[in-house]
Amino acid sequence: MSDGYLYLEDPVEERVAEPSRLEKPLKIAAILLALALAVEIVWFLAVVPCRPLARVAVSACKMIDTTAVLEAAGIGVRSSYVMVDAEAAERAIEALPQVESATVSKRFPDRLEILVVERSAVAFALAEVDGRTVPIAFDREGVVFGVGGNESSVALAAGGPVISGIFFDHPGLGTRLPSSLAGLLADLDKLKKESPALLETLSEVRVQKRAYGGYELIVYPARAGVRVRIGSELNEEVLRYMMLLLDVLASEGIAADEIDFRTGTASYHAKEASSG
Repeated sequence: MSDGYLYLEDPVEERVAEPSRLEKPLKIAAILLALALAVEIVWFLAVVPCRPLARVAVSACKMIDTTAVLEAAGIGVRSSYVMVDAEAAERAIEALPQVESATVSKRFPDRLEILVVERSAVAFALAEVDGRTVPIAFDREGVVFGVGGNESSVALAAGGPVISGIFFDHPGLGTRLPSSLAGLLADLDKLKKESPALLETLSEVRVQKRAYGGYELIVYPARAGVRVRIGSELNEEVLRYMMLLLDVLASEGIAADEIDFRTGTASYHAKEASSG
């Protein structure tokens, strides 16, 4: 038996790949990018909200300017996102007599939006202030938001009848009409929204107190020299009936100085013919 020999191949040495020349710079770049991103996030989340607001948007107002709104809300050039208390700012703005409601919205990280809804006049009254007779504008809640000046001028431009029979001792912004007139104010507001053309036919609505409590209304149509007693409700049905009655009297050639349909049945008082 001959001796056998097993020959093995020479072992192969493992070759370790040499690092690329770009690998190290890429790692450094990635680290720097991560650091820059971290700084950006910290700046956006922690620094920017503490810096002065970049933008404050206030809805356009006719009676009050932006400066008055911002002053009322306590928002100045140094105010920041984190400093602004939206609810407190809303209450402060709504305390202005000309404002019905306000909404303050914070937009992260450095913007603020303020929406202001101004009061709208449903009617007007006349009062004496410092020896002068000036218009008093009030809204559906009975809040006086214009006493002469710009506020009343803007409100008067919106239309509406003059309410007489209301007396003011010391009229001023924020004064409220008596709660007993809530029904009349609600009627005027509804007419203004749903039947503005009918409301425009009236030049004056007089509030006359009843001896036993409450009140009744005397309306004066704008294009007829007559007064109409209508009770305490001022609505579309009453006004349409009044206009129909005026047309009937005019077609019959009847000149009346007073019409009364408080009881549901119309009666009128004819004007006395003047002697020539």
